[in-house]
Amino acid sequence: MCGGIFLFILKSPYLLQRKIFLRFVYMKKVLLGIGSLAVLASCSASKDESRSNRTSSAPVAHNTVVECILYDGMTKESQQLTTVSSGSEVQVMDTVDVHFVKVRVTAAGKTQNGYMYRTCFGK
Repeated sequence: MCGGIFLFILKSPYLLQRKIFLRFVYMKKVLLGIGSLAVLASCSASKDESRSNRTSSAPVAHNTVVECILYDGMTKESQQLTTVSSGSEVQVMDTVDVHFVKVRVTAAGKTQNGYMYRTCFGK
């Protein structure tokens, strides 16, 4: 008699539907977790690829388009090292900021490293 009641409970449509629903919810969470990990992995891989696309880390020579100031830091309040005239050649060492680039300037036989605005150079 007890066995019959047990089988009835196991085969109950409500319990069967609840079991299927819980499995569905669990699988949904698992798939969401796997998808999130895949997105994070792809973002990480693309970040690594973009860093490896740099052709060289050597300075690249560019000519200034307008007269610019060579700063000691990346703010306008930084100490002014020198003024670079229009058409002067500078070596761009790194594009460190949205507004500034790190450059090497040789003026009057003296080489100085500093930062200049990106607007000093043509496109």
